[in-house]
Amino acid sequence: SEEAIPFVTMVQHVMPGTSAAEFHRQMEGQAFTLVDFYAQWCGPCKMIAPQVDQLAMLHPHITFLKVDVDQCPDVSAASSIAAMPTFILYARGREMSRVTGADPAKVRQLLQQATSMSASAPQPMSYGAPSAMPAMGGARVYMGAPTTM
Repeated sequence: SEEAIPFVTMVQHVMPGTSAAEFHRQMEGQAFTLVDFYAQWCGPCKMIAPQVDQLAMLHPHITFLKVDVDQCPDVSAASSIAAMPTFILYARGREMSRVTGADPAKVRQLLQQATSMSASAPQPMSYGAPSAMPAMGGARVYMGAPTTM
Protein backbone atom coordinates (compact mmCIF):
# COMPACT_ATOMS: atom_id res chain seq x y z
CA SER A 1 0.00 0.00 0.00
CA GLU A 2 1.14 3.52 -0.74
CA GLU A 3 1.80 5.82 2.16
CA ALA A 4 0.41 9.34 1.87
CA ILE A 5 3.00 12.09 1.92
CA PRO A 6 1.96 14.82 4.36
CA PHE A 7 1.46 18.27 2.90
CA VAL A 8 3.62 20.83 4.66
CA THR A 9 2.48 24.43 4.63
CA MET A 10 4.46 27.54 5.54
CA VAL A 11 1.28 29.34 6.67
CA GLN A 12 0.79 29.73 10.43
CA HIS A 13 -2.64 30.05 12.02
CA VAL A 14 -3.15 32.72 14.68
CA MET A 15 -4.49 31.08 17.85
CA PRO A 16 -8.19 31.61 18.66
CA GLY A 17 -8.71 34.38 21.18
CA THR A 18 -5.43 36.16 20.38
CA SER A 19 -5.65 39.84 21.34
CA ALA A 20 -4.83 42.61 18.88
CA ALA A 21 -1.85 43.60 21.04
CA GLU A 22 -0.42 40.05 20.99
CA PHE A 23 -1.00 39.84 17.25
CA HIS A 24 0.90 43.07 16.55
CA ARG A 25 3.75 42.12 18.92
CA GLN A 26 4.17 38.87 17.00
CA MET A 27 4.58 40.76 13.72
CA GLU A 28 6.96 43.46 14.96
CA GLY A 29 9.87 41.04 14.84
CA GLN A 30 9.18 40.05 11.22
CA ALA A 31 10.44 42.07 8.26
CA PHE A 32 7.32 41.26 6.23
CA THR A 33 4.11 39.47 7.12
CA LEU A 34 1.19 38.68 4.84
CA VAL A 35 -1.98 38.09 6.83
CA ASP A 36 -4.96 36.24 5.35
CA PHE A 37 -8.17 37.18 7.19
CA TYR A 38 -10.69 34.44 6.42
CA ALA A 39 -13.77 32.61 7.71
CA GLN A 40 -14.52 28.88 7.71
CA TRP A 41 -17.86 29.50 5.99
CA CYS A 42 -16.38 31.73 3.24
CA GLY A 43 -16.38 30.05 -0.20
CA PRO A 44 -13.87 32.44 -1.83
CA CYS A 45 -11.56 31.97 1.19
CA LYS A 46 -11.57 28.20 0.65
CA MET A 47 -11.00 28.68 -3.08
CA ILE A 48 -7.85 30.80 -2.69
CA ALA A 49 -6.36 28.92 0.32
CA PRO A 50 -4.31 26.38 -1.73
CA GLN A 51 -2.84 29.21 -3.79
CA VAL A 52 -1.85 31.10 -0.63
CA ASP A 53 -0.14 27.93 0.67
CA GLN A 54 1.78 27.69 -2.61
CA LEU A 55 2.78 31.37 -2.48
CA ALA A 56 4.05 30.88 1.08
CA MET A 57 6.39 28.13 -0.11
CA LEU A 58 7.64 30.36 -2.94
CA HIS A 59 8.31 33.30 -0.58
CA PRO A 60 10.03 31.86 2.52
CA HIS A 61 11.38 35.33 3.45
CA ILE A 62 7.81 36.51 4.16
CA THR A 63 5.84 35.29 7.19
CA PHE A 64 2.34 34.10 6.25
CA LEU A 65 -0.40 34.18 8.89
CA LYS A 66 -4.06 33.17 8.75
CA VAL A 67 -6.61 34.80 11.04
CA ASP A 68 -10.06 33.23 11.40
CA VAL A 69 -12.22 36.34 11.88
CA ASP A 70 -14.77 34.41 13.96
CA GLN A 71 -12.10 32.98 16.29
CA CYS A 72 -10.07 36.23 16.62
CA PRO A 73 -12.66 39.04 16.74
CA ASP A 74 -10.29 41.46 18.55
CA VAL A 75 -7.65 41.11 15.83
CA SER A 76 -10.25 41.42 13.07
CA ALA A 77 -11.82 44.54 14.57
CA ALA A 78 -8.44 46.22 15.17
CA SER A 79 -7.54 45.50 11.53
CA SER A 80 -10.86 46.92 10.24
CA ILE A 81 -11.82 43.75 8.40
CA ALA A 82 -15.17 44.21 6.62
CA ALA A 83 -15.03 41.41 4.00
CA MET A 84 -13.32 38.07 3.53
CA PRO A 85 -10.86 37.22 2.40
CA THR A 86 -8.75 40.28 3.13
CA PHE A 87 -4.97 40.13 2.76
CA ILE A 88 -2.82 42.69 4.54
CA LEU A 89 0.92 43.14 4.02
CA TYR A 90 2.76 44.37 7.12
CA ALA A 91 6.36 45.56 7.41
CA ARG A 92 7.64 45.24 11.00
CA GLY A 93 4.03 45.29 12.23
CA ARG A 94 2.95 48.37 10.24
CA GLU A 95 0.31 47.97 7.53
CA MET A 96 1.72 48.65 4.06
CA SER A 97 -1.20 47.66 1.80
CA ARG A 98 -4.23 45.41 1.57
CA VAL A 99 -6.30 43.44 -0.92
CA THR A 100 -9.95 42.54 -0.35
CA GLY A 101 -11.30 39.55 -2.26
CA ALA A 102 -9.98 36.25 -3.59
CA ASP A 103 -7.75 37.73 -6.31
CA PRO A 104 -4.48 35.73 -6.60
CA ALA A 105 -2.93 38.28 -8.99
CA LYS A 106 -3.41 41.10 -6.47
CA VAL A 107 -2.00 38.95 -3.66
CA ARG A 108 1.07 38.26 -5.81
CA GLN A 109 1.42 42.05 -6.29
CA LEU A 110 1.55 42.47 -2.50
CA LEU A 111 4.31 39.87 -2.32
CA GLN A 112 6.22 41.58 -5.15
CA GLN A 113 5.97 44.85 -3.22
CA ALA A 114 7.57 43.19 -0.18
CA THR A 115 10.25 41.54 -2.31
CA SER A 116 11.20 44.80 -4.02
CA MET A 117 11.25 46.65 -0.67
CA SER A 118 13.53 44.04 0.90
CA ALA A 119 15.85 44.05 -2.13
CA SER A 120 16.35 47.81 -1.87
CA ALA A 121 16.92 47.81 1.91
CA PRO A 122 20.37 47.17 3.35
CA GLN A 123 20.63 43.57 4.52
CA PRO A 124 21.75 42.90 8.11
CA MET A 125 24.83 40.77 8.61
CA SER A 126 24.09 37.34 10.04
CA TYR A 127 26.47 35.79 12.56
CA GLY A 128 24.46 32.67 13.36
CA ALA A 129 24.99 30.74 10.14
CA PRO A 130 27.48 30.64 7.29
CA SER A 131 27.03 33.40 4.77
CA ALA A 132 25.70 32.43 1.36
CA MET A 133 28.34 34.69 -0.21
CA PRO A 134 32.01 34.13 0.49
CA ALA A 135 33.58 36.94 2.50
CA MET A 136 37.04 38.36 1.82
CA GLY A 137 39.60 35.85 0.57
CA GLY A 138 37.17 32.95 0.19
CA ALA A 139 36.42 32.80 3.93
CA ARG A 140 32.91 32.61 5.34
CA VAL A 141 31.66 34.36 8.43
CA TYR A 142 30.38 31.86 10.98
CA MET A 143 29.67 32.70 14.62
CA GLY A 144 31.56 35.95 14.07
CA ALA A 145 34.88 34.32 13.21
CA PRO A 146 36.28 33.77 9.70
CA THR A 147 36.91 30.21 8.62
CA THR A 148 38.49 29.01 5.40
CA MET A 149 36.61 26.85 2.98
